[in-house]
Amino acid sequence: MPADTFASKPLVLKKSLKYSMINSVESIAEKFIIAKQAGFDGVEPDSRLNWQEVARAAQESNMAVPGRFAGSTGARPFRTLNSRYATIA
Repeated sequence: MPADTFASKPLVLKKSLKYSMINSVESIAEKFIIAKQAGFDGVEPDSRLNWQEVARAAQESNMAVPGRFAGSTGARPFRTLNSRYATIA
């Protein structure tokens, strides 16, 4: 592949952070809003959270859910809600 193949396409990097790194509030929706205001593109929630609330918070804040932090208990499967948001079945 020629070296200039990707030269015409700008590199787009997106930033996300782990849900538990946002310590200032308790609400899932508030944490997503704080992450958005801080310049992040997504939040990686803990597997113990209510995933309907996570999906709602992601949609309302226009944030991505690129993955989830499963810790030592991440046995539940990931299912795509749509191309930008994810939820647990």
